[in-house]
Amino acid sequence: MAIKAGDLVATAPGRPPTMISDGQRMRVLWSEDHSDGDSTKSLIDRSKTTVRGHPTWKLFAGRVPSPIFRGKREPPKYVYLDDRACYAIYNSKFYDKEELRIFWPYDFDNLGYIKANRPNRGRPAYLDMTCTTYAKGPLRGGKTQGYEFRGAPSSSREHAPQWRVRKEAERAHAKKAEDSTKISLSGAIPAATPSPAFKQRVIIDPRSHPICDISHVYPAKPVLEQQDSIGNAHIKYERSNPLRRYEPGPIDGNLMPLSISDKAIQGSPYFNVPAAHVRRRPRNIPGDMAGAYAGLKFKREAEEAVGMETARKHKRVKVEQQEGDQSDLIAEAEKL
Repeated sequence: MAIKAGDLVATAPGRPPTMISDGQRMRVLWSEDHSDGDSTKSLIDRSKTTVRGHPTWKLFAGRVPSPIFRGKREPPKYVYLDDRACYAIYNSKFYDKEELRIFWPYDFDNLGYIKANRPNRGRPAYLDMTCTTYAKGPLRGGKTQGYEFRGAPSSSREHAPQWRVRKEAERAHAKKAEDSTKISLSGAIPAATPSPAFKQRVIIDPRSHPICDISHVYPAKPVLEQQDSIGNAHIKYERSNPLRRYEPGPIDGNLMPLSISDKAIQGSPYFNVPAAHVRRRPRNIPGDMAGAYAGLKFKREAEEAVGMETARKHKRVKVEQQEGDQSDLIAEAEKL
């Protein structure tokens, strides 16, 4: 079913949302007045290789009927599934692996397992009523511990990309590690009292927490004695000759270009083979039609020469036969 204009309107406050993220982009949330999605195979195959996915499919985040009756009580087909609907359809064991791949190709692979690169969508799926343990589905080849239906990264229905979630987790981990370094061995946080001798090196944290003197951790950068010396704090190298910039000299007007050899002028590009115009039989060069025609001409001349030689032999045999017949007639006449 095509997307209506009202589906793309932003959700009004206090009303249920009409858009939900599929892990890559926002999609229209499937409702009861919608039907199955577009089942054109060529469009589905072409959309699998793109980041945007299928252009018209919606995302189903409703209740999967249990039990399922074919043709009467079935979940919508040719749509995206959220985690809870995907787990319910897989756990029902009503559809075989071929039907799972055809009806929901963005959630199941060719063997009927959960796709390895499938992002978490919509509602999470739990194994107990207390909602403490996530449901899991098998991956192809038994990889890792299986696919965990955790739902969308954000508790709200707003779009939350995976990279943003990872970045927030890394930031929280870095903050926790930074706070742990400020704790002393006794377990108390030391007071940040900067030394009066190093007032210029006291750093103020963005969270208004002063940090103590760090001169012993980050010493001042040493100044090299010579400008032309290179090295580190342990080994120092000195250049034997100071650096000199290039200074161009006067132009020499007596310079002449290199002469070209006589063989190159005669026509040979390799300088050591006879010129091409004195060859009896031109070599066939790819793309050179003149050479091809010359080869055909040489072949035709050879065939004509063979034909002329054959005709000459036949003529010689015929003349010899005529001479033999005449000699026989003369001998018979003399006998008479």
